[in-house]
Amino acid sequence: MTHENDTQPAANYDADMDHRMTMLEAKWDAILPTLATKSDVAELRTELRTEMQKGFGEVRAEVHKEIGGMRTEIQEVRTEIHREVGQVRAEIQKGINETQRWMIATVIGLFIGFAGLFLAMTNTLRPQAVAVSAPAR
Repeated sequence: MTHENDTQPAANYDADMDHRMTMLEAKWDAILPTLATKSDVAELRTELRTEMQKGFGEVRAEVHKEIGGMRTEIQEVRTEIHREVGQVRAEIQKGINETQRWMIATVIGLFIGFAGLFLAMTNTLRPQAVAVSAPAR
């Protein structure tokens, strides 16, 4: 038994499809040499890895340099803060000493004032000596 397709091969032939296949094969043949091979990809991978490691090394060095600079600045700020705190403590102590002097002077002044008041009151409240006259003879 034969099929209809077997007896009429020319009837099923599509010239347009043949032309399209020829064009695709030509494009394929033109593109194929430009595609990357395994060795190209491996070489690219190695090159990228080398460049990335170099870049990371540079970034790492720069970061370490900046961190060192920041540590120096932090140490300078700490030194300045300690100096300023020392000055503030000295000013506070000076204020405390001055306040103590004023308090002592006030207490001494009050003591002298009360002593003077006490003497004045004692002299005022002391009975006056009455002059006793001798009997008339």
